[in-house]
Amino acid sequence: MIKQNKGFTLIELFVALVILAAGLFALTQMGVTTIGANQDSSADSIATRLAQNKIDELKKDTYGSLALQNFSDPQNPLNSQGTNGDGGIYTRTWTVTSGPTTGTKKVTVRVTWESGAKAVTLKSLVADEGH
Repeated sequence: MIKQNKGFTLIELFVALVILAAGLFALTQMGVTTIGANQDSSADSIATRLAQNKIDELKKDTYGSLALQNFSDPQNPLNSQGTNGDGGIYTRTWTVTSGPTTGTKKVTVRVTWESGAKAVTLKSLVADEGH
């Protein structure tokens, strides 16, 4: 008569637990990676918005009032609302140079964070209305 085994051996149980643990570890690592990527994406979006706000502000100025030089935001370090306050991790600088054609000026706005390790740079041209 053949005896039928019912149940699992200790080795089978151990192998199943190792496979389960490896899968749970992989899921945990994926979650940690996803959270980090979301935080980086959020910081990048805030920096882009801060740079675009400065470009929009500079475009409201008249062509003649844009001095050709480097500037640093007096509010630095900036928080996500663009003011000097709690959570200020962003540094905004901008440069106004002569444009590629007569009657234009090139505006370059750079926002950095994490001690300059990460940055967003936006560029735009401002034209003299008389040209």
